[in-house]
Amino acid sequence: MGTSTWLRRGMARWARWSLIPLLVAPLILVACGKDQGETGVKVIITPAPPTPTSVARSLTPPPTLTPSTAVAFPPNAPTITNATGSQLTAGVKAKVKDSADGLVLRESPSTKAKSLESLAAGTVLNVLADPQEAEGRTWVKVSHGGNQGFVAAEFIDRIP
Repeated sequence: MGTSTWLRRGMARWARWSLIPLLVAPLILVACGKDQGETGVKVIITPAPPTPTSVARSLTPPPTLTPSTAVAFPPNAPTITNATGSQLTAGVKAKVKDSADGLVLRESPSTKAKSLESLAAGTVLNVLADPQEAEGRTWVKVSHGGNQGFVAAEFIDRIP
């Protein structure tokens, strides 16, 4: 076999094998979806929020509730706990809760008011006036010993 024959066969073989990548590459790209310019980056498009539609407002007033029959509670109905307005009234006795040891008796119904006395847990107090609201708390005017002042109602209990 001469050089020219060998060269022709080598060229023919090279030509056949060099065509395979040219034929296979487009098939792979089509299978991956790369033939349509896809870059592999996913773009997420969110729809715009719906535009509000105009709602015609009704000029008719809402229906009114009809008065219902008043509820009569029996005389032996239990008292609601922590309802300080109904439990701590002028003339009753109260005591400092166990959890409020060191309760401060103050000159006026305010946490910024002058401190008159520190009251120990279990100290008995005389309620002088109905509770009043101040600074987001319910305060009760009480007396103990020779002092009169205010304590936060949440720290005392009425003595039955």
